[in-house]
Amino acid sequence: MDKKSGVEKEGSLTVWKSGREEVDILLINPPFFQTPADQEYSYYYPPLGLLYVAAMLNREGYKTKIYNPVFEHKYITMEEEGFPPLTDEARKDFKERFIGFRDAPEWRQMIGELAGIKPKVVGITMTTPQYDLAILLAKVVKEQNPGVPVIIGGVHPCALPEETLAIPEFDVLVYGEGEITTVELMEVFVKGTRSLEQVDGIYYKDNGRIVKNPPRELIKDLDSLPFPMPDPVYAHHPRRAILTSRGCYYRCTFCSQSSILGHNVRFRSPKNVVDEIEYWYKQGIKSFIIQDSTFTSNIQRAMDIMDLIVDRGLKINWGFQTRVDLLPRELMVKAKRAGCDYIWIGVESGDPYILKAIRKGITPDQVRKAVQVIKEFDIETYLYFILGFVEDTMETMRTTQEFAKELDCYQTSFFMFTPFPGSESFNRLAAEDRLLTRDYFFYFWLYPHLIKRENPSNQEVWDYYTSVKEYWAEKKLRDIRKRSLHPSFAWKKIKENAYSPRAMARLGKKFIAAYLRPGRGQAPN
Repeated sequence: MDKKSGVEKEGSLTVWKSGREEVDILLINPPFFQTPADQEYSYYYPPLGLLYVAAMLNREGYKTKIYNPVFEHKYITMEEEGFPPLTDEARKDFKERFIGFRDAPEWRQMIGELAGIKPKVVGITMTTPQYDLAILLAKVVKEQNPGVPVIIGGVHPCALPEETLAIPEFDVLVYGEGEITTVELMEVFVKGTRSLEQVDGIYYKDNGRIVKNPPRELIKDLDSLPFPMPDPVYAHHPRRAILTSRGCYYRCTFCSQSSILGHNVRFRSPKNVVDEIEYWYKQGIKSFIIQDSTFTSNIQRAMDIMDLIVDRGLKINWGFQTRVDLLPRELMVKAKRAGCDYIWIGVESGDPYILKAIRKGITPDQVRKAVQVIKEFDIETYLYFILGFVEDTMETMRTTQEFAKELDCYQTSFFMFTPFPGSESFNRLAAEDRLLTRDYFFYFWLYPHLIKRENPSNQEVWDYYTSVKEYWAEKKLRDIRKRSLHPSFAWKKIKENAYSPRAMARLGKKFIAAYLRPGRGQAPN
């Protein structure tokens, strides 16, 4: 034992014997190292669900700590050795080598950091790609804190509750919204004033048997919730994420969000939304992401928010995600005046047949018109496409690539189709026995061998996808090279990254790459 630090080594596990920070609840967002690190700094997605739960617990008087470790230098790319693995054995070997539990530097750091915290309760949020990391982190906190209850929640547990709760390290599973449920669970585990049988919206274990309690009614008055806690990892980030609504009216076959939030949409009032923006604005934050799946699903409300931003004199820049059929010109006028400088649109495909098959509910002509209008207002358009839908052929994928080239937007991103648990696509493929693996480590936007295909084959889809990614990566470098000649663009990027020396270093590398990396020319066909 190191008497000075109070740290003792037990095998490969670090145990903090003294001076541990005692908290009522430790909330953990496991690392998600399948996302390239350079995206985490300019356009990051904080765990807002967890941050709302933390704010609710704080309001109830509980001492809450958030642990949100980020693997800044470890993320899977298409160039990773042994990627993509093709067999169960190869997948197992790749996963174990990449995760590196417990010997990798990232794990030694996380185990040491967790050893300095002594929680009465642990809560872990989980999306599907975080599955393995969530289990391993639960194992660590159980070893360091014998008997501590571990609560699991998030999209993946809501989609597969009994399968998830069967994992020995998890004790209780929250399905649906977590704010009120977690407060009641603290009354069970900390105050002792309630029993598990009295908590709606959970699954729990009773002598090895999994018990499901009745669902909890979704929160009707979102204005009643406190503003989310700041994410400690990004405390100095110049941009804040705002969630102004919950739920989605639409039923895209590949989306799993409805497993928590449902298909009805509940809205915060415009005043409440702008109150939160102004709260951060007064602390020096001038840049915001509206993280709703469809910010303009109520067009008048969205415009009321924009009017309030202007009326209060908030000189901010911000962006939002929406659909191409929800961008009338009147809204665009107000968005521009309120400081909106980018809009994200999930187009998914350029082929009418695929758009219909995935129930996107839009047409290529609607996309063309929306992009034209956005460009007229000099707002950056970020387009997102998916290749490899179950219904895709080589012809429909080529149509999508040609459509993206026609639209010619600054930020165009392509992803591999992934049948996430909770989506209609996953349920259908599982029922048809077409899932090649249920190893959830590989359920992220880059792995091509999840489903059984014949024509085209998985390898053909992967080869085409990689060629498309290379084309758009080269195009982005050319665009950066061209735009960096304009001082306003360079100054904007510097301001976005000035909060962190590491972020500035990454920005510098991007600009250097844009000038030094030779172009590779042709688009895939």
